[in-house]
Amino acid sequence: MKFIPKTAMSAILVSALATSAIAESTDKEAADEKALFVQHSDSATPLDGTLTLDGIDKHVFAFSDRPMRVTMAIPAAGLIEIWNKGKDSFADDPPNAVLAGEVDRKATSVIVELANPELDEESLTFDYIIL
Repeated sequence: MKFIPKTAMSAILVSALATSAIAESTDKEAADEKALFVQHSDSATPLDGTLTLDGIDKHVFAFSDRPMRVTMAIPAAGLIEIWNKGKDSFADDPPNAVLAGEVDRKATSVIVELANPELDEESLTFDYIIL
């Protein structure tokens, strides 16, 4: 799939979360819980191995499956803070993600692997490869 740089794509970024990054907890069951993150943005620009999400929501939404069914909204900076933490951190094992939205009024999605996040006031940037 080929993305057209700087489209009117409304991006949703969903990635699998490493263990124990969803919450700081002494409860063994909660600490082993896995979760997914969702990051919304106004647009996505993939260019030369760098994916930039512009107009990002200020929060990343996280949720887990049964039995815990944990849900939370964390500041986007919180995703950067936990990137290197946990026994199988994103830095050690980069997460897969789905970039989904519209290009030329057609629904489209692509699965990518993300690395090296950088955050500023209005955008979140990753190195990426298409899987």
